[in-house]
Amino acid sequence: MTKAYVAVFMSDGDNLQENERLIPLKWRDPARGSVPISWTVQPALVDVAPVIFNYYRSTATPDDVLVSGPSGLGYTYPQLWPQSPSDSFAAYTTRSASYLRRAGLNVITVWDNGVFLGGVEPQANDYATNMPFLLGLTEQEGSANAPTVIGSTLPILPFAVTYGGTEAELESGITAQIQGENWTSSSGHALFIAVQGDMNDSTMTPTAFYDVQQYFAPGSATANPDIVFVRGDQLFQLARESLNLTTTP
Repeated sequence: MTKAYVAVFMSDGDNLQENERLIPLKWRDPARGSVPISWTVQPALVDVAPVIFNYYRSTATPDDVLVSGPSGLGYTYPQLWPQSPSDSFAAYTTRSASYLRRAGLNVITVWDNGVFLGGVEPQANDYATNMPFLLGLTEQEGSANAPTVIGSTLPILPFAVTYGGTEAELESGITAQIQGENWTSSSGHALFIAVQGDMNDSTMTPTAFYDVQQYFAPGSATANPDIVFVRGDQLFQLARESLNLTTTP
């Protein structure tokens, strides 16, 4: 396993209005199903709008995966919550866990300004303890270029690009990660890269993500055969394998 694995995430699915109006517009793009995409959604849809949620589940292609928007059940910044002994965030992650299980979501995009990357914050450990089924977390901020492990069980990986508004931003972010590591397939280890497209930008569509994939595809002037595009859940399964963690928590 010595490839550079890239997962593209669509932002802002935590917003119920986006689930109702904007995601369906992007979802109808003809390129959907041609490139792996991780779509953030609101776990509360299973109660608030089960028809909408079931529409996504029933029409998803093998290249689509639904993941939780930040930072679980409702938009929040985990590091701003009270810590132990009150530890209300433990209650939040426990409640979130029940919704994510019902929705079948096992990846969360979190907003914590990079503080989770040390792997020791109490709120980070609440995810690892109370949501043991998670494959991994993406981090909205931070400069680490490899997964950090929380509580010896839960990988977290910062986005190489956040809220990318153009294909060029995503392409340059992927390229920068590879060049920054001075990485090639002969390096002897895999590279894991997550990038985020801004759903609020009209240019960020499955077609744009497909074009990013083709930018690195064989036949392109910028081809890189060592780059493999995968869904977010697959990215974390591969990362977990490289970290000697179970791939089916």
